[in-house]
Amino acid sequence: MVVRHIDHKVSNGKLLRIDWALDNGKISYIRITGDFFIYPEEGITAIEDALIGKAVLESASVVNDAINKSNLKVIGFEASDIQYALSKSEDIR
Repeated sequence: MVVRHIDHKVSNGKLLRIDWALDNGKISYIRITGDFFIYPEEGITAIEDALIGKAVLESASVVNDAINKSNLKVIGFEASDIQYALSKSEDIR
């Protein structure tokens, strides 16, 4: 498994740091950190867990579903920011 690292500055100036890996075109590992806020804090785990086994191109809708299902409050990034950051990888072109 090759773990990739992405730093992505979103439009409001917050930083997303994502370590992730793909297996057969699906996300097999992901850790999302940065200077954003999420409440409750363990909500980031719900987002990460939801992304496992999903394709990068569906990640924005998966993140939105996880946020809504877990009733999370997120300040500092949009679901589309995660998809954009992941799609910047050379494997996704």
